[in-house]
Amino acid sequence: MVKKIDFLAEYGKLDGARYYREVSIDGGFWQVLTDAGFIAFSNIAEFDETVFAFNFGKQEATARITVDKNLSPAGMKFKDVSGTPQKSYTVEEVDGRNFVALTLKPGYGAVLVKKG
Repeated sequence: MVKKIDFLAEYGKLDGARYYREVSIDGGFWQVLTDAGFIAFSNIAEFDETVFAFNFGKQEATARITVDKNLSPAGMKFKDVSGTPQKSYTVEEVDGRNFVALTLKPGYGAVLVKKG
């Protein structure tokens, strides 16, 4: 079902700790695994955060993914290194929660790294 996961081999070897991230589909309730099949986690190593997101659902979904407020402040940019062309996403803050919003087709994933 997952069509685009070959990019994971390089990032699966990262040092650090992994944390599931709460996700909100289309601005709704925040949860770790959504009913739409969207899941995300972060790899945190020292002062760096890499975000992994996957859409295992049957339809395209737009999700807000929580990021670490201290490591990824509002206004900071992530880039998706899983595809071509590489897209950029800006960290937003609403009600004290920092997040990035992205849209994924069914069976696709994204790897977001800080844009330097």
